[in-house]
Order: sequence, then structure tokens, then C-alpha cells
Amino acid sequence: MNNKPITAGLILAVAALTAGAQAKSTINKVTSTTVGGGIEIAVQGESLAKPKTFFVGSDRTTYIVEFNAALIGNPGKRTVSAAGLDYYRYVRYRSNPPVSRILLKVTKGTVPTVSEEDGTWYIRVNVNEEAPQMPIDND
Repeated sequence: MNNKPITAGLILAVAALTAGAQAKSTINKVTSTTVGGGIEIAVQGESLAKPKTFFVGSDRTTYIVEFNAALIGNPGKRTVSAAGLDYYRYVRYRSNPPVSRILLKVTKGTVPTVSEEDGTWYIRVNVNEEAPQMPIDND
């Protein structure tokens, strides 16, 4: 009995299902607010899984938050110049499979935190959780 065609078919079916699940993950909106003397970036979308996070560059001032999701709409950049965050930008990094990134340019020694609450992912830079929120101009 030869099981190779069945095994190959099963592998292809699982791969197709995985690709389909990734294609349904989307980033619909990226906004920011000042919170507790820091900056909070909210990433809203559909079926967003936990992102990868990492620094790039030898000076460790570029922090990447990478989602396996398509960015809906245009990429953007917001200049903040506060709380250890110079600016952030969000882009579609790759279309197949869909990968989008939020890139933060931070001061040396700043380490953002990333957490999920009620389906929205928050990237926080030097946030004191007990202070009031104030919106940043998000066009």
C-alpha cells in the first residue's frame, strides 16, 4: 500500500488552510495617544495573532513589531518626538504571505512593550499606566 499520495495531499491541504487563515488577518487602523507621560500605539484589525518583536541595527534604536497580517489602506508615518519615541511608521512589508510591520524609532535604551487587550494590540513606550490619555493628531 502506497501512502505517499495521501500524505502529500494532506500536507497541501494543511498548507492551504494555514495560508487562508493568514490571508484573513488584517490591520485596519493604527492610532496613537499619550498616556502617563508615554506613548501608546493601538493596532486594530481582524484575527491578529501575537506579533514578533525585535530590534534592528547595532545601536538598538529601531524596534520592529511584525504581524502576519495584511495592511488595509495606505502605509503611514507619525512624528511624535516625545517619551523616547521619535517617530513610528506602519507598512506592508510583504504581500505573499502578508506581513506588516510597525517600525518605531526610539532613543537608545528605550524598550517598548507589546500587549493585547480585547482584540487590539498596544505598543507602549515609557507609559505610566495611572495617568490620563490624550490623543495625538492621527489625521
